[in-house]
Amino acid sequence: MVLLQHKLSVKLSQRQILTPGLVQMVSVLALNKLELKDMINAEMVENPVLEELEDSVPLLDEVGKKEEDRERAAAARVSRSPPGQRGAAGAHPPGRPGAG
Repeated sequence: MVLLQHKLSVKLSQRQILTPGLVQMVSVLALNKLELKDMINAEMVENPVLEELEDSVPLLDEVGKKEEDRERAAAARVSRSPPGQRGAAGAHPPGRPGAG
């Protein structure tokens, strides 16, 4: 008597591969402020294409703070407007028929 058997197997594996770029990123994240500044200065000496930003260029923190201030001011204006006018802005553009 002939006996037929089917066999199915599945193999699953997972590996973590750190590319050189990821290794550098992790090492930069581990630096404190002084070490980071030293590393940046060393990179700037090695690579003449790199340049230091002027003080006139706003930092991300400054830009974020200005945006938050604008949002707060806009929210304050909306909360101070009379209830009948809230949300009515832009319903009918001025100067178009039916806007009145």
